[in-house]
Amino acid sequence: MIHLVMLMSLIPVAPRDSCAAAMLRPGWAWSYAGSALWSSGGGAHADSVAVSWTMTIVAARDAGSARIALVRGFVGQLAWYEPSTRPRLSLLACRGLQLFVLELPSDTAAQSAYAHWSDSLFQQAELLLDLPLHDGQLFGQNPPRDDALYGWAVSAVRPEAFVRPPRNCGQSVGQRFELSYRSLPDHAVMEWQPGLGITRYTYGHHGTPAAAEVRLVACRRPAS
Repeated sequence: MIHLVMLMSLIPVAPRDSCAAAMLRPGWAWSYAGSALWSSGGGAHADSVAVSWTMTIVAARDAGSARIALVRGFVGQLAWYEPSTRPRLSLLACRGLQLFVLELPSDTAAQSAYAHWSDSLFQQAELLLDLPLHDGQLFGQNPPRDDALYGWAVSAVRPEAFVRPPRNCGQSVGQRFELSYRSLPDHAVMEWQPGLGITRYTYGHHGTPAAAEVRLVACRRPAS
């Protein structure tokens, strides 16, 4: 199962703001809209619905070698979406030029990990970004493989394929990239825009119907 796509900042090794550390600040929020599909009736039927989803930085701090953030509604939670799905807490952790996401069993567990962060938690986290991104890059395979499965494959987005970011999201910076993660049971795709974050997220399961696709439609920035 994939928990992907998303977002932000980094710290020591390079200056803390060199990899969008400013985005790991309480008050940042990204709103997405799209659709989701799930199975019902014991897998005999597939239903779909329009989806609105918001990802919010609840708290952030420096801890050990990382910049960590408590985030509600990481977009990867849209995988296996059902009408009862609600945004829950998880952690984003930036170390060096890498961004990780850590999904835990409950909001209480996420809050505890945030309050008592240890760098040993990186062993449980999933690598989402390995900056700087470049066309043809492959990262995140653990252990390494001879194919492109179970890791993030990077491709540059052609300028003519760009979708302008929502007006309240500010100006995007630099080349936009599409990151795709493919495994035998499922796949996920996210579009990453430096200075903005995840602008698109797609998930698909190859067996039991489960899918989601959303695009960024609005942003909320923290007060200066």
